[in-house]
Amino acid sequence: MVRKSSSRTVDRLVPDGFCACPVDIAFSVVGKKWTVHLIRNLLRGHSHFNEFLTHIPGLGPRTLSARLKELEQEEIIVKTVARTAPVSVHYALTKKGLAVLPILEQMVRWSVVWAPDRVFGKGKTRADTEDCVREWEAVLLGDRAVHAPLTTENASTTVNRRPLTDST
Repeated sequence: MVRKSSSRTVDRLVPDGFCACPVDIAFSVVGKKWTVHLIRNLLRGHSHFNEFLTHIPGLGPRTLSARLKELEQEEIIVKTVARTAPVSVHYALTKKGLAVLPILEQMVRWSVVWAPDRVFGKGKTRADTEDCVREWEAVLLGDRAVHAPLTTENASTTVNRRPLTDST
């Protein structure tokens, strides 16, 4: 069945029983500019407002504040305010936020397989691509990474990983 969306266009991707396209929903949550960067940086250990500004070139304080509020409302992150002098604010991924990790893994794998010149520049070898995947998996997964050989045939498969732990 074809459904009409609120913008009066026909959405042929929404099957019976669904209110909206799941891809559209996921993209509305994590697809805004800077959101994936924030999640990536949280995975890399950055947790304070100024760390995000320092490590994400081009991100301004007003946009950062808005994205952090949106992620908090979506329960992707949790904000903790320490009652110290001066006040310290710390952001952390929730279990729901950690569930975005497989999406980031696939983005890394897709990029190094299908756009290596844009990732590495010209003249890099497959060994460089393999090293990049391992490096990024280590950054994103830490000791949970279990490396599978990277080929164009398995580039769309997920990385085997140990269970995520969540402190929130």
